[in-house]
Amino acid sequence: MGAPPTRKPAPPVPAPVEPSVDIVPILVSRKVLTAEQAERVRRALRMNATQTAEHAIAQLGFANEVQVAQAIAAHAGLSYVKINPLDLDLDVVTKGIAGPFARKHGLVAISKTTEKITVAVYDPFRPFPTEDITRVTGLAVERVVATRSDVETINRGFYDLKASLTTAEKQLTAGRISNVDLATRSTCPGSRKSSTPRPPPWSRPSTTS
Repeated sequence: MGAPPTRKPAPPVPAPVEPSVDIVPILVSRKVLTAEQAERVRRALRMNATQTAEHAIAQLGFANEVQVAQAIAAHAGLSYVKINPLDLDLDVVTKGIAGPFARKHGLVAISKTTEKITVAVYDPFRPFPTEDITRVTGLAVERVVATRSDVETINRGFYDLKASLTTAEKQLTAGRISNVDLATRSTCPGSRKSSTPRPPPWSRPSTTS
């Protein structure tokens, strides 16, 4: 009997991206957490390194994600926004900023005027690519803060939807071209055989006397 096949090890689960700064003391200073709660959050993070501080705080019931995002926004001097997917324009989200770029920087475009594009981030302390966005869109950039789940949900849903619509449009266009090609061939001279059947040889009049 041969040796049993070896199992490939499961790929490691990537750890969630932590904020670029320690938000726990920020939340204490903004009165979102008490000193005792902050210590319990740190203890939870030491026990489970795969979770973020926001998740640990919510799991312990000390504050929800919106309260955390509002405190972080106030500390950074930015506005907090609650993103409603129904208020967003698919082209605004997906055309100005490429999906990989948006996911890499943890941001999403949520509105645009003739002069300005508004971009939501969940980590306002991370370096922000203002110049790159302005160069691509030709617009001034306004930065606001949203929850991590809002930003990541929009990034996944809207860019996936855009990709699906693009694929469907290409397939529809290819189908139309094929139909036009078939119709053109069917109308070309010589493409159709005579609709009048030829009589069989035995039914033709004899030419011999």
